[in-house]
Amino acid sequence: RDLVRSRGLGDVYKRQHVDIETVRAMMAWVKDTAATREVDVAEEYCGWEACRAAVQQGFKKGKGLGGDGFDGYMVRMMGERMQRRYWRILRGMVRTQRYPAGWNEWIAMLLMKPGEDPKDLERRRDIWLQCHSLKCVMRMLLPAYEEATDKNVGVMQAGWTRDRCAPEWTLTARILGEQKMRARKMCCRGYVDLGCYFMSVVHAVQQEAERWYGVPLEVSEVVNAFREGQGGEDEEALKSLTGRYETAYGLTDPVEIMKGLGQGDLASPTRSKALLALIAGVVDRACAGMSVEGRGER
Repeated sequence: RDLVRSRGLGDVYKRQHVDIETVRAMMAWVKDTAATREVDVAEEYCGWEACRAAVQQGFKKGKGLGGDGFDGYMVRMMGERMQRRYWRILRGMVRTQRYPAGWNEWIAMLLMKPGEDPKDLERRRDIWLQCHSLKCVMRMLLPAYEEATDKNVGVMQAGWTRDRCAPEWTLTARILGEQKMRARKMCCRGYVDLGCYFMSVVHAVQQEAERWYGVPLEVSEVVNAFREGQGGEDEEALKSLTGRYETAYGLTDPVEIMKGLGQGDLASPTRSKALLALIAGVVDRACAGMSVEGRGER
């Protein structure tokens, strides 16, 4: 990374040679861009009821703390008067786009999988701890992504979808395989393992994907500030996302997190559906698919 930057190629490294025009062309080939509308994020998504629900759902006892050390469980234990004051502070941040610097400083815990060698670091799973107030804001904004997903992504993604679950596609694939065996015909499948998927998504591509499937631009701008920062020369503007790793000797120095939805971010599964829809859409357009016996359709 340092060598790339020393040669003035920092932005190329950050963007991983992504051709946004090609991405847009692929999206247009799959389907038209979904219609969207202009919204006031603070008023429409950060109301009192949304904040209260986020506090009750997310601020549970014993949750890992973010870099600012603030425990959201204290808010849950407060009376309504103080909770409303907390809500007004958060909504004011979204309205003025002034956020604490610590919100873009995450901490990574390298969790082991059961039964594996603790010395094998590459087998560990990185879970990122965020400031609890940031998670509260993200939980309030999540309905904007769920609404766009429900309308525009389609049925291909069953995981993290209301009234559905991922195993339904496993069952469907098994049934199709059994059907082909009974008919004594071949059944060919292709599987793609999107390893490190959440942390490999390029920010610019994600922004295009969200525009493509109908997330309000104003919502995307808020969330993007929690990844790429707010830019400019304003000293109070939010800086780009950094992370520190927990070790036996304390936390490492901050390193830039140049891409990724965020492993452990509560909105990542829903946000990821836009790119999954693009991948599935390209496969659907490019491949003939399989015939289902008895219907003569593909």
